[in-house]
Amino acid sequence: MNAVAWQPLWYAWLDVARYLVWWFVGGLVTLGGCWYMGQLVYTEWVREHPPPRLRFLAERRLRRDFGRGLANLERYLGEPEHHS
Repeated sequence: MNAVAWQPLWYAWLDVARYLVWWFVGGLVTLGGCWYMGQLVYTEWVREHPPPRLRFLAERRLRRDFGRGLANLERYLGEPEHHS
């Protein structure tokens, strides 16, 4: 076989490989940039807005503590020695 005849095919395959590697590396860079920006935006959003579950638990805890405080106050004011 003539090696010179196969040389253009080899160069064509090399061009295809370079093209694919170029797009693959470019895709990785783009993916990394988008992930990084998304992570920054998400972190900032979480800092400003706590997840609903945590907010619900905090509100429930506050209501429970407030209810206990009111019950203790009613018990304290209901004791006979505190009446005038």
